[in-house]
Amino acid sequence: MQGATRSTSRAISPETALLLCFCLLDTLTSAYFFQRGQAVEGNPLLRTYADAGLMSFLGAKLFTFVPTLIFMEILRRSRPRFTAGLLRVATWGYAAVYALFSLPQFLR
Repeated sequence: MQGATRSTSRAISPETALLLCFCLLDTLTSAYFFQRGQAVEGNPLLRTYADAGLMSFLGAKLFTFVPTLIFMEILRRSRPRFTAGLLRVATWGYAAVYALFSLPQFLR
């Protein structure tokens, strides 16, 4: 039980921090390659924002993950094991999707 207390007392969990890093990496690399004309947004819902410009894209992209991570941090206070597991699965899934769809586009 001591481990659960220690993990809930942190400002942000390691799992949230790692997933946030992946999300920001994806956001920033996407914006960089869009600006250089070397990539296009593969997500049709975000493509409109990417086409509208850098700030529109960044705002829309941040809106897709920041509220969720905040919610997970709030939920972590009452369900630390559940949220840690869920965030780990989400991180692995995000990394897999990024590797499968984004990296090949950037390596052209």
